[in-house]
Amino acid sequence: MSDSIYFNKEHQMIRKAIREFVDKEINPHVEEWEEQKISPLHTLFKKMGDLGFLGIRYDPKYGGQGLDYWYDLAFIEEMGRITAGGVSMAITVQTHMATPAINEFGSDFLKETYLTKAISGEMVSSIAVTEPGAGSDVSALATTAKKEGNHEFSRQTGLPEECLCGGWKPGPGGPSGRGRSCRAGFGPHGSERGSPFQGTPTRLKETPHPGGNGVYRARHGSLCGGSWT
Repeated sequence: MSDSIYFNKEHQMIRKAIREFVDKEINPHVEEWEEQKISPLHTLFKKMGDLGFLGIRYDPKYGGQGLDYWYDLAFIEEMGRITAGGVSMAITVQTHMATPAINEFGSDFLKETYLTKAISGEMVSSIAVTEPGAGSDVSALATTAKKEGNHEFSRQTGLPEECLCGGWKPGPGGPSGRGRSCRAGFGPHGSERGSPFQGTPTRLKETPHPGGNGVYRARHGSLCGGSWT
């Protein structure tokens, strides 16, 4: 860790703490997790949350550190030292894919319900943008959503998550906006889920097969960045 015009002493202290965590709590266990074909994300995330690693740039009001992006960059660089791509991907999905939309566009209710728990490591978050035959092309999403009573529904498939942030096109009577919506806080409801598979090189990160006819129920008020018309 040489002198840098970007990273000051405080940045490097955070980097050192993250590196030590990776060297002690993650890398020595990768082979064991590979044999088990799964990593203990709930345990791992709780340890990271206790150390403040999952909310480096988020508002302290919701449990974050409120630090600048150079701290965040140091965190990302140290994630690159993890010897299992699936683990580093799972962590950065939590910190940089599933939670930013809630942080940027979510209501206080969403932040208090989901963001705080994701930052503390009490909740494992995921993102739902993959579709059969389309991969993860967010600009070409075909999935639609509809509102029924006090719940909003999205047709998706996958493993049950505590917080699933998904994107889709508005269906009839759907939210107004620019043709895309972001949802947070789904729970499984009458779903037919795809089974997990082991991808390469992202093993140790549970990924469901896209497909099936799962229906996930989103709690009323879980829309980010728009409103129902």
